[in-house]
Amino acid sequence: MNQSEYIKVRKTYAEITSHIFKYGIENGAKIIDIARLFHFAVGNTLVLESEHESDYIAEYLIFESEIKGQKTIDLFYDEAEDMDSEWEEMLESMVNHRPSLYEVVEINEKAHCVYLKDLLNKSEDKFELLDLNFSKTAANGLLVYARLLPIRNTHISSGISFPFSNKFKEPLLKEISFMSFKKGKKIKSAELIVAMYHHSKTIGDEIQFANVLD
Repeated sequence: MNQSEYIKVRKTYAEITSHIFKYGIENGAKIIDIARLFHFAVGNTLVLESEHESDYIAEYLIFESEIKGQKTIDLFYDEAEDMDSEWEEMLESMVNHRPSLYEVVEINEKAHCVYLKDLLNKSEDKFELLDLNFSKTAANGLLVYARLLPIRNTHISSGISFPFSNKFKEPLLKEISFMSFKKGKKIKSAELIVAMYHHSKTIGDEIQFANVLD
């Protein structure tokens, strides 16, 4: 995927996420319930300190909230009709999202690509992430919570990320392991994003991902 194609894909993603967010609200997803998970609410009042916080709510609503027993994105995909090829391609990518804690193992700045190792799901594969800014600001060894969307033999990110210094690798993995141990099963992706957000507030790094829509 070249740079112009990437920009077009990201614009399609912005359009479709706005549509799915509205769909989720219309079908019963509760913003205030999501806000409480991230501590963005006082009582029944939504309290946001930055536009990024509304992005976290939208991310959770689209990919993690459940409506009628299904994740919002899955239900929307099942009910969608008369989509053009670009929307269909993007929806299939979103349904196959891969949220995890990753480690940067290689960077190809010229190709705008970062290669990631999934630290939570055992795999020898490296996952290629195409991102204009992250490929310039990332460093080998950096940890990042991200949601990868597979598309055209590469991946883009959902836009939400929480980067961490490599020195927090063992503490973070131990914390995730302990959460799984307490529940007696693997941590859910809905629990992971909330946990990573709260950790990012205390030990997170500042890293820029691409915003090609400004």
